Amino acid sequence: DIQVDAAPRGRAAETTSGDIAAPGIERWASLRSTSGEISCGLRAPLARAELSSVNGSLRIRLAAGLGCALDAKTTTGTIDVSVPLALGSADRHAVSGKVAGGGAAVVLHTSSGDIVVESGGR
Repeated sequence: DIQVDAAPRGRAAETTSGDIAAPGIERWASLRSTSGEISCGLRAPLARAELSSVNGSLRIRLAAGLGCALDAKTTTGTIDVSVPLALGSADRHAVSGKVAGGGAAVVLHTSSGDIVVESGGR
């Protein structure tokens, strides 16, 4: 498992088998897991975030007022977005749109797992 408490300059992390927890990321994030869950808190300033897991869920917490362009896709899981979203498109396994007017690209992909996007990043 990988634990990142704070990353004010951004962070890249990758694991083959294990979870990634990064509650306080600013600027950029590139988090990847082959088999494991990823939980991440994103806050301003943010330029881009890419999170992906082949076999695992993604849980993202967006700090209050953080604007982003969300692109979430899962092959076999569900997507739950509980922040206000100006919907671009949606189907059973994909959601895209703008949060708080848009901004940084937040790209979330998992082949086998759920995606949760909520408010509350610190």
